[in-house]
Amino acid sequence: MPIIRNNKKTVISDSSQNKGAGFFPKCCDFLIKTSLFMALLGVPIFFTNFTLQGPAFEKQIYFYFWILLALVSWAGKSVIEGEIKIKRTPLDIPILIFFLVFIISTAFSVDRWHSFWGAFGDPSRGLASILILTATYYLVVSNFKIKQAKWLLGALILSNALYSAWLFSLVTSLKFFPEIFYQFFPPNLMPSFSGGVIFIALMMPLVITAILKVRESQFHLFYKISVWIFLFALSIINLFLILALNSFFYWMTWLALLCGMAVFLIFTISNIVKSSKKFWNWMPISIFVILMVFLMGGQSIVVSKINLPQEVAGLNYRVSWEIVKESFGERILLGSGPATYGYDFSLFRSADFNKEAFYNLRFFQGTGAFLESVPTIGIIGAFFLLLATISFVSVGIYLLNQAKEKEKIFSLGFFSSSLIFLISLFLLRMESAVILIGALVMIIFVALILEESETEEKIISLSVKASPKYALAFAFSFIVASAGAIFLFVFLGKVYAADIYAGSAGRDQKITEGTAQKTIKAINLYGKESKYHIQLAQIYMFLANEEALKEEKNRDLEKIQNYLSNSIAEALEGKKLSPKDVGAEESLAQIYENSSFYVPDSFSLSEESYKRALELEPHNPIFFLKIGQIKFNLAVAKKDDEKNQQELLREAKKMFQKSVEKKNDFMEGYFNLSLAEEALKNIDAAIENMQKAYQLNRKNVNFVFNLGRLYQLKGRDENIQIAESLFQSSLNLIPMDQKENRKIIEEKINSLKNESQPENIPEEGV
Repeated sequence: MPIIRNNKKTVISDSSQNKGAGFFPKCCDFLIKTSLFMALLGVPIFFTNFTLQGPAFEKQIYFYFWILLALVSWAGKSVIEGEIKIKRTPLDIPILIFFLVFIISTAFSVDRWHSFWGAFGDPSRGLASILILTATYYLVVSNFKIKQAKWLLGALILSNALYSAWLFSLVTSLKFFPEIFYQFFPPNLMPSFSGGVIFIALMMPLVITAILKVRESQFHLFYKISVWIFLFALSIINLFLILALNSFFYWMTWLALLCGMAVFLIFTISNIVKSSKKFWNWMPISIFVILMVFLMGGQSIVVSKINLPQEVAGLNYRVSWEIVKESFGERILLGSGPATYGYDFSLFRSADFNKEAFYNLRFFQGTGAFLESVPTIGIIGAFFLLLATISFVSVGIYLLNQAKEKEKIFSLGFFSSSLIFLISLFLLRMESAVILIGALVMIIFVALILEESETEEKIISLSVKASPKYALAFAFSFIVASAGAIFLFVFLGKVYAADIYAGSAGRDQKITEGTAQKTIKAINLYGKESKYHIQLAQIYMFLANEEALKEEKNRDLEKIQNYLSNSIAEALEGKKLSPKDVGAEESLAQIYENSSFYVPDSFSLSEESYKRALELEPHNPIFFLKIGQIKFNLAVAKKDDEKNQQELLREAKKMFQKSVEKKNDFMEGYFNLSLAEEALKNIDAAIENMQKAYQLNRKNVNFVFNLGRLYQLKGRDENIQIAESLFQSSLNLIPMDQKENRKIIEEKINSLKNESQPENIPEEGV
């Protein structure tokens, strides 16, 4: 009689009761197996193109659906059988401690909701994702049987085949899919090409494992040959894509792939993991050698010249490390909260980041799990993340070395893939799809190695037959779990439907009140997402501007006021939901700024919002520029109060100076600083700063024209000649169809020819 170990006491199970018998438990087992199969199959290739948040969000919701279905099936099976069994594993303690730290960090987060649910666009870092993955871990290890390994490996192989075939078609321009696919499908089924090549890389050991297992199967020879051809073709295509997509395949991924393949080789060649035919070792050896040759050959080996969309790479290690160091001074133990890396990036990035080409972008994921975890879940969370990772690798190596007489080629394949995933996870920025697939591969490995090693089973069992109090607790737990499952299915449906409405609004080519109504429907379904409120605020502002541009007789002032009121209200609601989101604060400031003609004190309110945004992103030169522009506009409005006007101009100049101090090649900052110097009668300084803007961009007609105007304003023959030359240059930059702008410049040129001394000409722009 098997012994089931309870956390309170040991209960002897009556084997004669045959718990597994019965139609309903078998149906539940089938649902569990099918759900896991669909999760593995669909995460890399599932998409709809309907949502606002994009493929990472869609894949996460897809994964949640199938895992929740599997969990409900497990709960139903447990009710029918009268007990729930949870298998204990060597990784229980590090996993549960890490999960507990995640909960505590979420409780003290700067943005509790997004720390729970996950960041907008990619919810994989949220507590909900970790909760589902933890539940998946115990779901798989508690219900796993060896024969399921082929089923789950088959799902991964099929998913890999579909993804690689689509990518191969794009790379080679061989259109062997129906034409409608190329019209509807995105260029990449994964959220990024770099994530796609990581997925292909971690599949390499699994494809080799499948080839070895087919050889040992008892199927008909014709079937085995057919499967071999398919798997060999897939391995060749995978290898081709790895080499062809070298621009997306960073050296860190090369390191991960080589380490994973090296481990596979070491364990098979040394016979630590038993393989019935040594001859078949040639395949992993060949792939390893090819990879080494290409890596050592560098750029001299060109497999294919391809034209795929370029991606913005993640943060470099220097910037990521600077953010880690700066974060030590604030929330060092528990961090800012899960899924709040965007907050940490904005707050702690240095002014040196403004030298980067994409300085105006915000990054919401760090480079590598460790460098991202320290600012978000603190040094405690980062420590237990490392502990869980080290524990996984240690347990894997230990169990692979045990019972060497048993064949563990399945386990070795999943372990090698897990290593590729883990190394990539700690060295690269990674999105949800790869995280979910990698986590599932790791979970399957643990379940496999425990079965293949035939380790002693340790099971926690809660049985209704043990005692009345267990029956009561079991019934109560089932009712709560059932209610929770129903709520979660409904909630996921509402969240997904809301994002479809928001995505539909975002894709409207012409913004109308119908566009606003779509976003309102999204908010009614899921009102906790601040980005929906901000999107609605921007739609209302667009409608207000559109109405304001109409002829006076057709203009409806009441409509404009209503649009502006709604815009401000929605922007305020977005800021209320995400008070630490610099993007929400910036959007509110822009709404106020654009309302200046109709809303009293809008400039002051906009300035206050930009100042609060600066508190969240202190090294952003654009915010200094915006505050300076607001002060400059206020100064222009105070024509009758020279003292206040001069004070505001000096304050504006100070803000413009700070903007170019934060970014010394900030041409917009130099341009506005020049205008402020001109207004303060510092013509030489104005020319000097306009020269800097002009040197940074000689094709900007405003820079060229205003530099000419300043030289004209300064006077003297040599300056007039320079001005005429600059006006002629600006005229050459303006298209022939822009007649009004060309007329302005032509009049300037004529005035220089007709007048020996220029007039004091006011500022003009083209």
